[in-house]
Amino acid sequence: MPIREAFPPPARNKEKSSVTSLKSADERKGRGVDARAEHGTLPRHFMTSNPLHRHITARDQEILAALFKCPLTVEQLRKASNTFVLPFQSPRRVRRRLHVLVAMGHTQRFRYATSSEGSSPYYYKLTLAGLRLLLGKDAKPPTTGFLKEISIGHHEHTQHLADFIVHTLVAAKTRSVALTDLCGENTVRLEVGGENLFPDCCFRLVDPKGQPWNFVVELDCSTETVRSAKNLESWQRKVRLYEQFQDSRQSRFRVLVLTTKSRQRRDHILRVASEEAKNRGRLIFYGAYLPDYLAAIDPISGTCFLDHNAAPVALVPGFAAAPDQHGAASPLSRTPLVPAVALATAPALR
Repeated sequence: MPIREAFPPPARNKEKSSVTSLKSADERKGRGVDARAEHGTLPRHFMTSNPLHRHITARDQEILAALFKCPLTVEQLRKASNTFVLPFQSPRRVRRRLHVLVAMGHTQRFRYATSSEGSSPYYYKLTLAGLRLLLGKDAKPPTTGFLKEISIGHHEHTQHLADFIVHTLVAAKTRSVALTDLCGENTVRLEVGGENLFPDCCFRLVDPKGQPWNFVVELDCSTETVRSAKNLESWQRKVRLYEQFQDSRQSRFRVLVLTTKSRQRRDHILRVASEEAKNRGRLIFYGAYLPDYLAAIDPISGTCFLDHNAAPVALVPGFAAAPDQHGAASPLSRTPLVPAVALATAPALR
């Protein structure tokens, strides 16, 4: 005997099967049930709202402003949010909000290439719509590659530069020092005797007394030779051009040399700066090993840098000595800085 005949299915009670259906459309609506279905479905207002219909919050504006400074990963943005009115409490919340902004078309994401184990992180950039939401409907990208995916060969450099910018932003807020006029990579060109310098970024720090200090950043990933009479991409050439540029300006600035590979590389570059200096008392180059800088609790007033005379110096002097990452007090710079005025050739420092 077939199984179906031996074990027939139980008879269905048609009257009981319709218990979920209500007597009238009005009653169905009153109980939160969609009148279009006999057995009822959740109405639209009970479902998750479409991200595209969500409004832009004040913190969204802060996210867009942070991405305008440089591309950021989730972890970098979470750290940068310490400068927001309402910081993010976890990477999960950052990721969730970025997902909404991507769905709305204001941000975009790409993946970093990495040689470490595990998946490489995403980095986020503005879209044209996000840029215009932040700066106005007629805003244009500052560079041709501002909205584009970063080339793989430049990934390491971009990540390190973003680490420096984020750490400096957070430290400046902690010390009540304003970080203003930040110009990102390839947005500033310094003309020196028919040659050009393109700093990785430049910015101004304004201390609580209102005194400004100008800085340009040169990130070193050991891709350039240090000494070369012929090579156009050498540190010896950069030092010479920055010295000439300072000669033509009354305003003062500092070149922050950040090495990513070793402290020995930092010392080597500073040695060249000392040899090429026209005036050993005029301090232009400050050098630091990037991991040391990122580990510093107070990189603004702490002596994270060495000048070309191998003396420890602070970005902004005049603060009380702050304990370093090992708990010891960091001495103030032996050579005081001169308050700087705006660099005439840097648009963001005018």
